[in-house]
Amino acid sequence: MAELDFPPISESPWTDPKGQIWFFDGDGWIRGISASTGISTGFKNIIMNGRFTILQRSNFNGNWATGTFWAYGYDRWQLDDESRIYQKIEADNLITDETYTLSWDNGSECEILQSTGDSIFTGFSPFTFVCPAVDSYLTFIFPHALLSNVQLERGGVATPYEILDPALELLRCQRYFNSIEVDVSASRKYGVNGNAYMSSVEIGYPKMRVNPGITLVGASYEGCVLRDIVSSQTRAAVRVDVTGSTYRIYGSDFKIELEADL
Repeated sequence: MAELDFPPISESPWTDPKGQIWFFDGDGWIRGISASTGISTGFKNIIMNGRFTILQRSNFNGNWATGTFWAYGYDRWQLDDESRIYQKIEADNLITDETYTLSWDNGSECEILQSTGDSIFTGFSPFTFVCPAVDSYLTFIFPHALLSNVQLERGGVATPYEILDPALELLRCQRYFNSIEVDVSASRKYGVNGNAYMSSVEIGYPKMRVNPGITLVGASYEGCVLRDIVSSQTRAAVRVDVTGSTYRIYGSDFKIELEADL
């Protein structure tokens, strides 16, 4: 094979005339991988839901064009403006002065921001950067058209996109957002408080990033009203009061959405 005439190291990553990508890792030029076809490995990708397969929120229909600015859509992703979406990566998931490689499919430019809003890196896939000290999180912004296979990994080489088992991908996302279907019943009979009785339900879930905010969605109350919602990082309690006047059992079906994202 003919010897390559490598460019200055400032041009890393560099694509040779045959389409092979090369990276300078500090000691010399090394081959990269130019395709994100996908393989199964183990938690190398710091970006979550990089193929947009997890969608738990009831207020998003899967179309970014109809989304609300700065609101979440697919799990872990927010809409920035008409054409861009972003994901925030917590400081605890990043190592200061470590080399990272970011890769994705769609050919558009990515921008990385500090939590202060200052732009620190821009580039086309794939590109490497040395992680600065991070105060709270870094924001990774991409044009959403045809975006897929978004991957952030340690090291100076872009490797094939990591495909996780769907259950594991969902579990990772549920640290930040969780949606749970709930059925509860309450009775009304002769008793205290004008014959109004109440019932309660306690719901457990995987530990979330912080104590979540709670939204009740799609509730169908039959003579019931929901009150006194209390949550922690692992459990939520909902009290149901009877409002119907007939002495019998009343039921309520609803969805509880737990929001603990950045």
